[in-house]
Amino acid sequence: MNYAVGLINLDQVKLEDGEYNVTVFVEKDNQAYYKNVKLILQGIKNRQDATGVITTVNDDTTEVVLGMGSANVTKITVPSTISEDKEITLDMSALKNDTTNAVTLINDFTLERQGTNSYSAVLPAETIITGDSSWDGKLILPTITTLTSSAGTINVAVNMGSTQRLNFSKAVKIILGGMNGKRALYKDSTGEHTISACVDATDTSEGSLTSGECYVNSANGNDLIIWTYHFTTFAAYTPSTTTTGGGGG
Repeated sequence: MNYAVGLINLDQVKLEDGEYNVTVFVEKDNQAYYKNVKLILQGIKNRQDATGVITTVNDDTTEVVLGMGSANVTKITVPSTISEDKEITLDMSALKNDTTNAVTLINDFTLERQGTNSYSAVLPAETIITGDSSWDGKLILPTITTLTSSAGTINVAVNMGSTQRLNFSKAVKIILGGMNGKRALYKDSTGEHTISACVDATDTSEGSLTSGECYVNSANGNDLIIWTYHFTTFAAYTPSTTTTGGGGG
């Protein structure tokens, strides 16, 4: 269902649970400015969907909005038809606790970017996402970006998160498709940090990791797995010389 409006009054429109493509516009100096948004409404009638909700982003969408009661959405997918470097925002502000400035997930929650290789983040159920007092409840869905490194040649770099550091109460699984055998690093406002290889983690468990991050090759022989407690820009790289893993957050 599509609406082209400046303001939606949900009481008047009588929306049911589901997904709505909304074009929001503002007028300034006789000029109209438009933004395409996918609005996800779940639990309007206090309905709980045990299987969760999976949504695929439309080609013209710039922002996905999780409405009140939509914490049980289980997956957001950006399809390969959308340019891999197009930034799309996920707005979870309706789910944010104003006192703690945190969002608590109900189910496992996957953010996926499809393409020749897929890049995704899997946040486990009951994960608490926190930012500082200025966090607006928004984060960036996985987006391919350009990155250079003194450690070697960057094979792929994926930006996710926010303009500020977002932290998680549980370890999050980052999957860099097709990057099995590569090294891993991340870059944030403090600079570039190489990531150490995991000691006992697997592609299904973070092992004894309790903070920071580490990487491990997937069992299927295709992907590179990074276990982390924060969002930023993550990359797979080929080292320029033989080095040992280092760094950490």
